[in-house]
Amino acid sequence: VLEGLKNKTISIDNFSQSELHPNSGHPKAIDWIFVLDTLNFSFWTDSTDKKWQVNGYTGYFALCAAIKRAIDVSPCNIHCRYHICSFLSFRSRLRRVVPA
Repeated sequence: VLEGLKNKTISIDNFSQSELHPNSGHPKAIDWIFVLDTLNFSFWTDSTDKKWQVNGYTGYFALCAAIKRAIDVSPCNIHCRYHICSFLSFRSRLRRVVPA
């Protein structure tokens, strides 16, 4: 995200237009954003760590892609109660185990 802001491929004006973000008309947009912000881990990794990928995205956008895929599988995936057992929905394309 930082690199995108620096090279102007991402801006505050078009950030919400990403295909990976909910649009304001989505009936569960608030739940979607809550889950995304709760699970956002991408700013805590060391730069030398191997990057986690979903559909070619890494970092924050990989998380967005995983959440979007989970919603496509079942819209209840963004319900807060669901996240007690969400390991399969948020899997990496490399099939790594989700850390507990």
